Amino acid sequence: MKTKLVVTGLLYIFTGCSERVLIPATYVQKHDQPSYVSEEYKFQRENRFEYKFFSDDLGSSKYGVGNYQVKEHRLILEFTDELLDRPRPVLIRKEASVADSSKKSYRVQVKTYSGDNLLGANVILTNKINEVIAGSTTDNNGAAEITLSQESTPAFLNVSFIGYEDMLLEVNPKQNLNFVVVLADKVYGARITNKRVEKKIKIKKASIMIDAKEYQNATVTENK
Repeated sequence: MKTKLVVTGLLYIFTGCSERVLIPATYVQKHDQPSYVSEEYKFQRENRFEYKFFSDDLGSSKYGVGNYQVKEHRLILEFTDELLDRPRPVLIRKEASVADSSKKSYRVQVKTYSGDNLLGANVILTNKINEVIAGSTTDNNGAAEITLSQESTPAFLNVSFIGYEDMLLEVNPKQNLNFVVVLADKVYGARITNKRVEKKIKIKKASIMIDAKEYQNATVTENK
C-alpha cells in the first residue's frame, strides 16, 4: 500500500509540472522556405518568457517580456515593463598566422547564441576609410572565406545579418586570420507592456503549436 501511494504521488507531481512549465529553450516559428518574417518565444525558468516578432516591415516588429502560464490547452502571457539583460556580439576565437604566399585568407565562422550556424550572414572587409575591399556570405555551416592578394590592405572585418547586432573586428593586413564570432539578436519595433494575451497551445516533444503555428526548438540547452 505504501509503495502504491508513493508512485501515485510522483505521477501527480510530474503531470502537474508538465502542464504548467515549458522546457527552458528558444522556440522559433517553422517556415517552409526562407522568410524575413520570424516569431520566437524564449521560455525560461520560473515561468518567465521573452517574445520577439520580426519582419522586414519594421513598423510591425514587436518585443516583450513577462510571465507565462499553461492551463490545459491555453498559453497565458502577461507582458510586463521589466527588461531583461541583452547579450552582445562576441568574439569567441581569433587565430593568426603570418602570410607567406602571394595571397592571404580571412575565414569566419558565424554562430548565434543558441549555438546554431548562421546561414547567409554578410562578411565584408573594408579599408581604413570604410571602403569595401571584398565580401562574402556564410554557407550552411555558417562559414565564409575571403582570399585577397598581398597588395590589398584591409583594416576591418564587418559581420552582419538581418535581425542581429553587427560585429566589427580589426584585422592585420599582413596575416591570415580565422575568426569564430557569435551574433546577438537585435530588438526591433515596439515594446509590448501591460498586456495579457491568451493563445491555444499544443505541446510536442521537440516543438510546440501556438495558435496552429509550429515552433521548433532552436536549442536543447537551458537558458541561463
